[in-house]
Amino acid sequence: EKGIGWGQVKKELFELIKNALSEASTRYHELMAAPAKIDDVLRAGAEAARKVAKPVIERVRSAIGFVNP
Repeated sequence: EKGIGWGQVKKELFELIKNALSEASTRYHELMAAPAKIDDVLRAGAEAARKVAKPVIERVRSAIGFVNP
């Protein structure tokens, strides 16, 4: 019975993983090259989350009798 050796298996596995992750790797490097863009996206996401969360937090505080000073 013939097969392939571990060295060949490792090379083929490496190529499969590299190809599967190439798009994500490219995107990662694009994002790392523009940290200000990441900050902008995070800031916008935090603002959007606050808009949704604020009324919920106010209802919860009211329901438990917690009043802001």
